[in-house]
Amino acid sequence: MEKLLKDLGERIRDLRKTERLSQEALAERVGINPKYLGQIERAEVTPSLKTLCKIVTACEITMSELFAFGSSKEVIDSKERLISEIIGLVRGKNEKDLNVIRGVIKEILKGLG
Repeated sequence: MEKLLKDLGERIRDLRKTERLSQEALAERVGINPKYLGQIERAEVTPSLKTLCKIVTACEITMSELFAFGSSKEVIDSKERLISEIIGLVRGKNEKDLNVIRGVIKEILKGLG
């Protein structure tokens, strides 16, 4: 159980850092105290299923992605790096440009099925 909590805490920290969020920012999105989030990341507490559901929703991932440790973790980390790179490309753009980019992305996704 301790190993699972440690892996889970590290995974949540990695996700938070990938999204470039402070503990305070993610905790606010999740609706928990930032100190509690820190305790989760350090495997000092066992989060409830409800809290984990809120975390995956805030990070826009699935529960299975949250618990993807080991070899499948590298695949998800690669995906997260790509998402992070895309976010970096659009960060700082004005609202008009962002709307154009969103439209292009929607069209591309329609084509992918």
